[in-house]
Amino acid sequence: MKKASDDVVRDGAVVESDSADPRVRGVRDAVADIAANPHMDATAVQTVGVGGGS
Repeated sequence: MKKASDDVVRDGAVVESDSADPRVRGVRDAVADIAANPHMDATAVQTVGVGGGS
């Protein structure tokens, strides 16, 4: 089974371990869960520029 997540970098805030933003905390928790699971692989890619979203 394959899954994808999008819009998770949060303008770079996801690297701030002390962030109080619940969106950043959620992304960090999800990445930690993936890293702890030996049956999962993941890649995070930061693109440069403005995306096509809202």
